Amino acid sequence: MDPDCEPLDRALYPANKVHDPLDMGSMRYKWRKSIVFACNWKVALEAFDEIYHVQETHRQLLEWQDDISASAAHGRHGMCALWPALPLGYRSRRLGGPLHDDVRPGIAAYMQELKDTLDFGAADEMVVAANRVMQEVAPGAGPDVALGKYMEFLYEQLEREGSAAPSVTAEEAYALGSDWHFFPNQILLANATGVLGYRSRPNGHDPDSCIFDCYSLVRYPGGEPTAKVEVQWSEDAADEAFWGLILCQDYQNMAEVQKGLKSRGFRGARPNPVQEIPVSNFHRALHEFLQSD
Repeated sequence: MDPDCEPLDRALYPANKVHDPLDMGSMRYKWRKSIVFACNWKVALEAFDEIYHVQETHRQLLEWQDDISASAAHGRHGMCALWPALPLGYRSRRLGGPLHDDVRPGIAAYMQELKDTLDFGAADEMVVAANRVMQEVAPGAGPDVALGKYMEFLYEQLEREGSAAPSVTAEEAYALGSDWHFFPNQILLANATGVLGYRSRPNGHDPDSCIFDCYSLVRYPGGEPTAKVEVQWSEDAADEAFWGLILCQDYQNMAEVQKGLKSRGFRGARPNPVQEIPVSNFHRALHEFLQSD
């Protein structure tokens, strides 16, 4: 350990300040899962450092979610956001765009899909809130009203269960975007009701493999889960019963990407300057960090 290392608050700035309103310190593990991938630790992180992969990797979600995205760099850290996207519940423009003005069925279907295929954060409560939108919000209310009611119902459900979430302003939610890359090796998809986190680590001295950790955080009534949440390990990245469909889709090409990096035809990556800024920023920051060591 370096006694003269940079203070953690300064090293994490401004990503830590953006996430402060979520009070993640009061969250606890819902589940923790790990695996060894046949790829470099940086390759595994890059798979989650942009959103546009949804159009092919998670194509089933495009029925209810637009994936048109933007990204930004903040010092050593980076973030992605769906700022340019259509409101949740609309069909993606990649599939032809909205076919209706009623986003309620799309919100309900999307939340159920996340529950069934990923189950992170307050997934059960999200389904309850989305179903209430179907029952209690008029079809012609518009996306702003429907999504506003969804958040209201979600907070009510969490408070009813004794795990109330802190309120977040529109400006704070905008700054959070969809996910943040905390330099060097952590990516968080976080909101006030729960977190999905990814961490990638070198696997000893083998540059062609890494240890990948995935976890979910939630608030428990009383502050603690009823039993200790142990780390579960898997040797199969395609085990849908263990990982869920969405993570299996994310994992499916990592080993092939690693092989491609060693191809005679590979002359270097060309990240998208709009949607992959966190990827470029990550490598810039890592290069500068290593050069200064």
